[in-house]
Amino acid sequence: MTKNVYFEARNQGIGGQTSTQVWNRWQRDALGQDFDAGDGRPTITLPRAPKIIWVNIGINDVSGRVDTTITKSNLIKMAVSAQQNGIM
Repeated sequence: MTKNVYFEARNQGIGGQTSTQVWNRWQRDALGQDFDAGDGRPTITLPRAPKIIWVNIGINDVSGRVDTTITKSNLIKMAVSAQQNGIM
C-alpha cells in the first residue's frame, strides 16, 4: 500500500548570516512566533508553527572565525528551543 504524504517546505535562510544572527531571529523564522527581530522584516514570517525544522548553519561562522564554542552554544539553544516547542 502506498501512502502519499504532503508537506510544505519554507526556506527561511538568509545568506551570509552567522549562527548568532540566526538565533536572534529564531523565534520568528523558525518557531513561527510573532517576534520583532529588529531586522526590518515583518514580525510574522510563517503562517503557523512548523512540525519539523531543518537547520543548516555554521559555515559562515567558520569563514568569519567565530569561536566554535559560540557556534555550538547557538546550535544547542536552537535544538532545545525546538524540542520545548514540540518541533522535531
